Amino acid sequence: MPDLSKGMSILSGDQLVAQLACELGTKRVILGVDVDGVYTVNPKTNKNAELIQEISLSNWPSVEKRLTGVVKGRDVTGGITNKMRELLALVERGVEAEIVNAAKP
Repeated sequence: MPDLSKGMSILSGDQLVAQLACELGTKRVILGVDVDGVYTVNPKTNKNAELIQEISLSNWPSVEKRLTGVVKGRDVTGGITNKMRELLALVERGVEAEIVNAAKP
């Protein structure tokens, strides 16, 4: 992913996971994050963040609209929105996908 402000490219781990899943014929992908799932805003900085219980191909357009403002700061790879786009592309190919809190046992 090109970061024009820094004059270099950054490899998105989300894209890498999706590419590997396709090439390896993976049936299930689990992405670990540092919160309990996908929120409307960053739950670490906004107490009004709402956890989105389920995201599917059919409800993604409305969910995506609720995620405006989630990507802030130094994340040029697209944050949770890009994670969801990559996972949903896998779901379209029949791969089961899940986001979990990797900080919890």
